[in-house]
Amino acid sequence: MLYVNKGYVQGTLARDPHKVAEGVVLLTLRVRDDRINPTTGRRDFHYPTFVIFGRESDKALNHLVRRQEVAIEYKLETRSKVIDGERRYFEDKVATQITYGRRPEDDSDGAAMADDEAPAADNYDEQENEDKKPAGVLAKIIEEGK
Repeated sequence: MLYVNKGYVQGTLARDPHKVAEGVVLLTLRVRDDRINPTTGRRDFHYPTFVIFGRESDKALNHLVRRQEVAIEYKLETRSKVIDGERRYFEDKVATQITYGRRPEDDSDGAAMADDEAPAADNYDEQENEDKKPAGVLAKIIEEGK
C-alpha cells in the first residue's frame, strides 16, 4: 500500500485570518460533519486550524474574510519542543493549496435590483430626504429652534 500525506477540507472561515509571525498565518475553518449526532439529532461542526507559510500567507491575509468559503489541500507535519524539561510533540496541518470561494458580501439579498423594481425618479429624492430627517427628541429640538 502507498500512503500519501495529503488531506482535503472544504468549509467556511470561522474568523478572519490571524497573523502569528512574519510569513505565518493561521486559518480556522467551520466544517460540517456528515454524521448525525445521536444525542442531539443534528450535524455537528468542527473547527480545524491550518497554518500557512510564505507568500501564500500574505495573499490569505489580504483576500480572505470571515464566513468566506474555502477549500484547502493540506499535509500533516510533526514537530517537537522541550517544555519544562519534557519533550512534547505537536502535529500541524500545513496548507499547501487554497482555493478561494464565494465571499459573504455576494450573498446579500438586495445586491442587484432589476429595472422594474427601481424607484421612480421623482419619488427617489423625497424618500432620500425623509430618511435623513432626525427623529425623536432631536427632531423636537430642531423644530423649536426654527
